[in-house]
Amino acid sequence: MKLRWAILGTAFVTGLFACLCIGRYPIHPVQVIRLLLAGLGLDNAASGDLADPMMIFWNIRMPRVLLAMLAGAGISAAGAVFQALFRNPLAAPDILGVTAGAGFGAALAIMFLLPGITLLILFSWRLNIMTQGEEDALSLGIPVMRWRIFYVLVSTLMVAAAVAAAGTVAWIGLIVPHIARYLVGPEHTRLIPMSAFLGGLFLMIMDSVARSVMLSEIPISIVTSIFGAPFLGYLVIHAGKARLSHDT
Repeated sequence: MKLRWAILGTAFVTGLFACLCIGRYPIHPVQVIRLLLAGLGLDNAASGDLADPMMIFWNIRMPRVLLAMLAGAGISAAGAVFQALFRNPLAAPDILGVTAGAGFGAALAIMFLLPGITLLILFSWRLNIMTQGEEDALSLGIPVMRWRIFYVLVSTLMVAAAVAAAGTVAWIGLIVPHIARYLVGPEHTRLIPMSAFLGGLFLMIMDSVARSVMLSEIPISIVTSIFGAPFLGYLVIHAGKARLSHDT
């Protein structure tokens, strides 16, 4: 497990650094390092040939990369929660119309995006019980309806904040939790943080692709659909085979 997190951490740092370099206005890796040092007051990069990169890096590139990372983390964590609550591997934030109605209450939700993730991680252990069925949860003293409302409310606020800030992002809330489940298993105290981690990395990279591969920026949902649509087909085929083997 430690080796897996070390590999994922290395991939995250590498992906973050690459996303800071890539864009309509490419910034050389050496310049990125200097600009990061300048933000810490260790390099005078605000003058000379780094004046323009400095403005682009701190006013556009860095905020966009961080926004994509937070939005991806929020949507993916919410997807994992919805799949657990509804015990449906094809559940996603769209199942409740969350993404379509994201403008409602978005200003309030943006304030709680990073905390609407911390709460889910802190109380993720209850999802392990709730996925076993309502009767089992009630027998263990879990007020199912109260906690279901809590999870739906927190997840809805989180997705509303992400979509209001970054726009509608397709598929990520469906496919990333399955990848996280493959890596760490179904235990939600590990699944929720892994979903948030992978979702942030995935959307950060997809956003960089969307703004770099063509002269005009591609809507990010088109880029995520390239990965999401085949993955949905895989899930449907896999579920069909599992049901067939169970019946026989």
